[in-house]
This record gives sequence, C-alpha cells and structure tokens, in this order.
Amino acid sequence: MNDVIRNYRTVNSEISSELEGRTEQARKVQLVVVSKFHGVERIRPLLEDGHRTFGESRLEEAQEKWSVLAMEFNDVSLHYIGAMQSKKVKDIVKLFDVIHSIDRPETAMRVAKEIDMQGRNVSCLIQINIGQEPQKSGVLPEDFEKLFRICTEDYNLNISGVMCIPPAGLDPSPYFLRMKGVKDTYGLPELSIGMSSDYLCAVSHGATMVRVGAKILGARN
Repeated sequence: MNDVIRNYRTVNSEISSELEGRTEQARKVQLVVVSKFHGVERIRPLLEDGHRTFGESRLEEAQEKWSVLAMEFNDVSLHYIGAMQSKKVKDIVKLFDVIHSIDRPETAMRVAKEIDMQGRNVSCLIQINIGQEPQKSGVLPEDFEKLFRICTEDYNLNISGVMCIPPAGLDPSPYFLRMKGVKDTYGLPELSIGMSSDYLCAVSHGATMVRVGAKILGARN
C-alpha cells in the first residue's frame, strides 16, 4: 500500500475512534488534507482513493498543481488556509471554495467584491489570533464581534465559522475551548482547529474541520 494512503487511513481511523459514540459530530468533521509543498505525485493517490478536500496556502503553487488535477478530478473542494494578500484576492476567490483566513475589514471587503463580481459561492471563516501572538495573522479575540458584524452586515459575506492556529509548544486545549465558545456564541456551523500535532485534541473539543498535512503526506520539501 502507498505510504500516503496508509497514513491517510490511519488518521481517518484515529478520528473515527475519537468520535465513537458522537454520531452527530462524526457526520460534520471534515479532514482537510494540507497539500502545500507537495507535488501532484503525492496528492494523486488520495484523489484516486476518493478524498476530495484539500488545503493550500500558496496561491501560485496551488494554481499550478490544481489546474492539472482539476481536469481529471472536477469535484474537489479547495480550502485556502494562508494569509490573505490584497493583490491575490481575485485569484484566491476564483480558485478556492472555502477561505479560512478572513482577518480584517479590508480583506472582507475585497473578498466580498470579488465573490459578487465572479458570481462565486465561497464560504468564509474568520481567523482568530487566539494566542494573541504578534507574528500571527488573525483578528484579536476582543475585536472578533466587530469584524463579524462588518463581514455579515456590511459586506454580506457567508461567514460559516472560525479558524485558529494555537501557540506552538503549549497545550492547545484552552485555546480550542475558547474557539468553540466563539463558534457557539455566534451560532456558526464550522470550527476549523487542529493540525498534524493536535488534530485528535481538536476533534475532542468540537472541531468540524481539521487541517492535516505532514501526518499524511510526510515532511514537506
């Protein structure tokens, strides 16, 4: 068996075990395979095995890979999980089905404008800098409500949930709990938390999306 498929099935099995007895949540959890820095040859086995949800954070790389793969697999759901640069918003909206990283009003305005102009149905999540780390993107927790209102009321964006990257090297549990509190307070369906190092912890705290790359595809080039 291909090593990628072996890893993929292991991760799926672990998630299923974590969700045992929680049928309602189990129906909602999406495994977003983060395929950035990995070539077509590593991604193709997953597509052939039936997986269809992938995350990318580098626009140019994603355009190159998925322009090839989309001709063969036209039902893929692409998630943009990187920082938003104004000059790239047009192409991000064109390529991706879900954007995880809305973090300021200017970005929301540009995304909303492009969605309208392109006639696209793009689901958006607001990224929260839950650890309040200066080097990370995301709206500060105390500013979330203001940004949420701007996105939904001023720009009519489809805000389906929230996303975070917790501080490295610390127990993510308290950060995941805070994120779930935000999700529940605002009645949002999606909670994008958890990566290769903490996806089972994320699932145990109510994640509906986990973003797993290295654990499935191996170390990045």
